[in-house]
Amino acid sequence: MRPVSSANCPFILGDGSAAGGTAEDRFFGAINAGGIQSFQISMGNSTDWEVDHLQFGLAAVPEPSTWLLAMAGVIGMCLRRKLRGHGVPMLIAKLQTSHISVVSFCVLVTMLALTPAGMAAPVTYSNPADLYGTVVNTSCGIGGICAAAEAINSFIFLNNFYSGIYNSTGITVGNHATPAQAAVEFGVGTGAGGDICGYYSRFGAAPCAPNNGVNQNYVDTKSTWVNKYAPNTTTVSQQTNGNQGFNLLTMFIGPELQAHEDVELFIYQADANGNPTTSGHVIAPTSITYDPTNPNGAISLTYQDPNFPTNSYTATASVNGAGYLSFFDAPTFGANAVVTAAFAESPLAALIPEPGTWTLIMAPMTGLLIVRRRKSRALLYRSTAITS
Repeated sequence: MRPVSSANCPFILGDGSAAGGTAEDRFFGAINAGGIQSFQISMGNSTDWEVDHLQFGLAAVPEPSTWLLAMAGVIGMCLRRKLRGHGVPMLIAKLQTSHISVVSFCVLVTMLALTPAGMAAPVTYSNPADLYGTVVNTSCGIGGICAAAEAINSFIFLNNFYSGIYNSTGITVGNHATPAQAAVEFGVGTGAGGDICGYYSRFGAAPCAPNNGVNQNYVDTKSTWVNKYAPNTTTVSQQTNGNQGFNLLTMFIGPELQAHEDVELFIYQADANGNPTTSGHVIAPTSITYDPTNPNGAISLTYQDPNFPTNSYTATASVNGAGYLSFFDAPTFGANAVVTAAFAESPLAALIPEPGTWTLIMAPMTGLLIVRRRKSRALLYRSTAITS
């Protein structure tokens, strides 16, 4: 592999034989931290060649190894263009002689910096919003189910996105027949009649005590739920230090959405200093866009609100002076809100490979950009050209 700038780069290919084979196949690759705008490939004197397995990729903050994996991950999906000697406009190949002993192959690689040196482009991580449930919240607080409604809506996403894992479980209905009934169990179940101890019930007396606090009670309820209704399938994770600024986004919310985990955010209406008040709510982000290298850049957050679960809301977020991820929450507060905690669930790694694992699996199998002379096929192309 050789990195190149805008230049003509001739290579000698071919062995003069029309018997087929792969001995003369070649790999060509290019890397550039600033970005690659285009490749132009042309063969001046032959039609019996083709480009196989063109792969390209973009890493937000690329390490050298990340570039190599990125260049191997989408092979076989992009280009398989064969030239048949009929005057193809993009990859120009013209038959000049019937047998070619040496083929001169020229690759023109034009590399243009897509972003300033050392800067990464904004990234977007998202889950399909239409895969989430639409259980409607009643009200938050003791007796309400805002946290429970959004938990069930997120569990429905897991069930839809990872249907092979969850379809045979009770993760979306619990001890009941419908998701709406499941939300009531998740919220205010008392442990009686086969129900679990719900989230809000954990703030009260036995049998659902002790009260471990707003955040830990949510984790405990989720863990109890998946262990009972979808055992041995799911991990529950959380980041409850909300005022860690940009790190909450780049170290938890973004990566969790990138991995297609369901995520819920605890949000509170902000006071004049940007700190949380006592008015809380729960939402589920379905998409997030941000620049990993620019904490002061614009952040776009799209989310589901269980008060209006069939709608999708998008807001511009930023890190406020108190260190919280903050945005204007139109549907519920009609005021600035801050994120105080984030939670996520995903299938166990043993059940489904993480995206990085898929890349590693695919890389050794498909990590070649091969330029081949299809000699046996070329004879057919020539015959076709002659008889037409």
